[in-house]
This record gives sequence, structure tokens and C-alpha cells, in this order.
Amino acid sequence: MRETEGPLNTGSFNPRPGSFDSDSGGIFENDFAGIREKQKERSLKIINSILTRGILSTSDQIANGDRPFTSYDIDPGYYICTRVVLPPDESFEEQNIQKSSNPFGFGRTTVKVNGMHGRIGVPNEEKDHLADFMLRDALYGNRNFKRGWSIMHVLAERKDEPGGLIDIGDLTVKLTELRLAQSMLVVMPISKFQKRTRLSLWESRLRSPVSPDKFEAVLLPERVIQEVGTGIKETTVPILSVGNVKRQLFKDHQPCEVPDYESTVRNILEQTAEPVLLHGVRLPTHSDIRRICK
Repeated sequence: MRETEGPLNTGSFNPRPGSFDSDSGGIFENDFAGIREKQKERSLKIINSILTRGILSTSDQIANGDRPFTSYDIDPGYYICTRVVLPPDESFEEQNIQKSSNPFGFGRTTVKVNGMHGRIGVPNEEKDHLADFMLRDALYGNRNFKRGWSIMHVLAERKDEPGGLIDIGDLTVKLTELRLAQSMLVVMPISKFQKRTRLSLWESRLRSPVSPDKFEAVLLPERVIQEVGTGIKETTVPILSVGNVKRQLFKDHQPCEVPDYESTVRNILEQTAEPVLLHGVRLPTHSDIRRICK
């Protein structure tokens, strides 16, 4: 769908004290080769599982005998969390979106979208760019905080990291880049869920499983496709390669090179002219594999 950029430079680096992720630093070459092969196998297993079985909740993965690669969970893991984004279509906005002044102030406009539950507060300066704001918020969140519920924030966290979700803004830039480079994004048209699901305007939780016939596309970083592409099973789901883009994700954090899911999702929204749901999936880094294999 778009021309991809070059892969990330993933050479070794000096992590902060106590960091779990150090890429290949301090590993003998033969050990690193073995870890890299295990990383490829685990990534392929996750990708092919989603392309064939669909997205499964944590509890369903465990019930199937899988060992889920998860992070901090706020519930028992029976649901699949997604973020809602809207098409940049004036006719859609005129027919479906209601805006009003926020009764609590805070310089925000309250927005409600027909067919979806709840309201969200949007900064007044963004109220005329609602679709753009919701996409950026879904992917990157509020960069004025060291924690958040955006897709990138959640992809960067790890279950066994001290502090869990709260501390991810303290990760080094390099570590953040390494983790986000190993990820994927599933895009699903909202029209395939409205009859059975109560959709929230900000975050919607779907019942597990979500079958592949609900997918509009699966987005993979160019680097991941280069590493595992020949092992991906045949599928009718479009697999789209994405390059990289610089974005600031956390307060006091330097901009990071992250997968450019944004540009491809924008293209999909322009083509479908309807809201879509986004679900991010973690793929393991080298240090994740070292921890798993301990």
C-alpha cells in the first residue's frame, strides 16, 4: 500500500541499570544465533496463530494450551481490547458526530458518535480535526505522561518488568524502539461488530475469539517481514508492510523510531470511509526469548 523505509538499526547498546532488554550485548555469537532462531519461531507462531485462528484472549490462549506472551492485565483476560478510530470523511462526521461544550470546562469539547457507547473529551484545538486526533491518541496517547493506554504504550510494556505499566516512560529510547519494532497491528472494520458488540467510543472490548474474516488487514514492520516472511502461512488477509517514523511517546523522552502504522491506517480509513478497530500485538525481542527460556 505504501513504499517502506529501511529497517531499524538494532545493534547492541548499554541499557539503564536493571533493564531487562539489552539486545545482543554480552551474548556469545553462537548463543545469539540460537536466541535469534527461537525469536523467529515464536514470532511466526504468534503471527500464524492470528492469521489462522484469529485473535484470542489471554484466557482462551491458556485454555488451548498456549503460553501467552502478555503484559500487565486489568482484568482476567477474557476480552480483546481495541481502540476506535474514525474516517476523515466530512459526510460521515456530519451524519454521525455530535459535539457540545464540555460542562466541566477544561478547554475540551464533548463528542458522541452514533452507534457507539459513551462520550470523549477532545481538546478544543482538536475538535475540528477529530479523526486525526483519535488516530494519534489511539497510537501514541498523551505524551505529557510517563504511562498511558495507547497502543504503543501497551506494546512497549512487559508483564515481568518492575512497576509494570507505570514505569514504561522510564525505558531508554533504544529499548522502546527495540520492543516496538517487534509488533503487529490488526485493523478491523467496525461494521463487522456492531450487531453483536457494544462499542465504546474510546476503547471497545471484543468477545474472544475474533476470527480472521473480521480483519481488514494485518500490518507488520518491514523488518519483521524480512525476518519471518517465508514462514507466514497463506492467508486471504492482506498483510501490509510498514516503514518507520519518528514520534515522541513519553514525557521527557526523546523521539523514537516506531513502526509507521499511522500512515497505513490513514490509507485504510480513506478507502473504507468507516470507523475501524485497532488491536496491537507484541512479538518477542531477543531479551524476551532469554527470559522465556530461563
